[in-house]
Amino acid sequence: MTDFLLGMGQTAMGANNWLNLFANVLQIAVLDDTTIVEGRSLEQFRLMSSGEGRPIPRIFGRARVGGHIIFADTPKEHILEEERGGKNSGPQSIYRQYHYTMSFAIGLCAGPIGQVGRIWADGQLFDGANAHMRVHLGTEDQDPDPLLQEVLGCVDVPAFRGTAYLVFTDFNISEFGNRIPQFNFEIFARPHDGLATHVSAVNIIPASTEFGYDPIPHIRLMARGHSANENTHVSANQADWSISMDQLGQSCPSAKWVSLVVSWFGTDLRLGQCQIEPRHEGFDRRTQPSAWQVAGQSRDQASAVSQKEGRPIFGGTPSDQSVMRAIQDLQTRGYKILFYPFVMMDVARGLPDPWGRSEQPEHPWRGEITLNEGLAAGVNDTALRSQMDEFVNGQNGLSRMIDHYAQLCASVGGVDAFLVGSEFKHISMLQTSTGEFPFARHLIDLATRVRSTMPDCAISYAADWSEYGARYFNTGAIEFPLDSFWSSTACDFIGIDAYFPLSDWRDDLDHRDRRQGVASIYDANYLRGQVRGGEYFDYFYRTQADRDQQIRTPFDPTDPLSRQLRAKDILGFWSQPHYRRDPLKKVSQTSWQP
Repeated sequence: MTDFLLGMGQTAMGANNWLNLFANVLQIAVLDDTTIVEGRSLEQFRLMSSGEGRPIPRIFGRARVGGHIIFADTPKEHILEEERGGKNSGPQSIYRQYHYTMSFAIGLCAGPIGQVGRIWADGQLFDGANAHMRVHLGTEDQDPDPLLQEVLGCVDVPAFRGTAYLVFTDFNISEFGNRIPQFNFEIFARPHDGLATHVSAVNIIPASTEFGYDPIPHIRLMARGHSANENTHVSANQADWSISMDQLGQSCPSAKWVSLVVSWFGTDLRLGQCQIEPRHEGFDRRTQPSAWQVAGQSRDQASAVSQKEGRPIFGGTPSDQSVMRAIQDLQTRGYKILFYPFVMMDVARGLPDPWGRSEQPEHPWRGEITLNEGLAAGVNDTALRSQMDEFVNGQNGLSRMIDHYAQLCASVGGVDAFLVGSEFKHISMLQTSTGEFPFARHLIDLATRVRSTMPDCAISYAADWSEYGARYFNTGAIEFPLDSFWSSTACDFIGIDAYFPLSDWRDDLDHRDRRQGVASIYDANYLRGQVRGGEYFDYFYRTQADRDQQIRTPFDPTDPLSRQLRAKDILGFWSQPHYRRDPLKKVSQTSWQP
């Protein structure tokens, strides 16, 4: 700039006059042969919202709060000087820039809280990884903050006991126009001590997420050199997985087990036509530092999940490397791991429906998979065995998924428990004319194969709550379709996905439970009494019309076979022999041993 001014000065006015004129405007000082260019220094300062007499919020569950300044120190000025040489060893220039940091405390809410989650500054997600901050949870015995002690002295420093607050030390306010930005904080209430004590295990979902389980941050490459966050939506430097697992440890300190759920996709409700395969979120996605890959298939080789309005309906199957790293991270954190291979259904439009509907729904429950022809025409033994074998052992059968994940888990040291499937309710109920349930036999084979890969792992199948025990058939028979598996040496424990109904409450004011004196669906005694009571324990509904009118049919307490049908009576299932009844009313004991 000096050279430019001197050039102009030679044609219009003296060089010194030009230089002095622009020095007054741009705060340029000329000392000997050195030019000092001054940046803008701080003249005014504004705080974010603060004031006396403001209400202190109390948080239940999770909430977003703004907070109020409860302490602010004097801003600190930092000067950065940069020397720049002139052309051909000409005069030197010193560029002097000013930036400011400030230490302050923000009161959040009444304590104690569990933790602070995400932070927003001026409406944008703030990455606090490089910020120096301390969170005080608002306990009644918390000590004063060291910064406040240093600034105010040790005598009259408030500890703000009973109030959760956060302290920033030397926060760079220059990035926010030399002011403290408007902060918002995601606050997690402290879990109830009783609840936290009883939560001993959690499911990790969503099961369909390409890199959501990966502790390593990933980005998605976009057009024209742009990128987007793939699994870093809370912090730019930490993967969502790592933050979530940290929060799990804080929120549920008694949790010892985690169930890691990983999904492939079924393509058809017809047993012999259903393919089970890994899927991704789209062929045009490219990620770094690693690419999606599952069971030896790259993104170009595997299928994509269904799309709606140009967006994937589901997340994709978790990439193998991300699953392996997730298992290793859980092992490092000291959790016991139940590995849960999960089948979600992603069905093409227009497929014939074995249940008699005009076509199969696009995203049905895997429990609806049944014979290609449905059940109305009866069961042909040859077709049943053929379709069952194709579903389990075909090129894209269930065994491919189970074998793959057994080997993957073994490659990282193994897991503590492993499931060979879940909630194939209507498959497990398919019975040959000789009384055999072929799916139970296939479960034994699958579990035996997993055992050969991980000999020290506990293995089972996760049955639907309406599938695990006795089943009543239209022929009048009572059967235990899974007993041959439950009682085999291949199975180590009974697995139940237990979605038992805990009320029979209705929206209208005139219904049976209200007439019996229950004032609200939130009545704890009412709900507690439905755990081993109520529907599927004391009574059942024969038809949908009976359910609509609350016409309840009691289980016969004097009939052992009737009592076996009580799905909620897990103790009865576990502690008693099981008796099947064939269509001719002949009764015999199953292989189950109490």
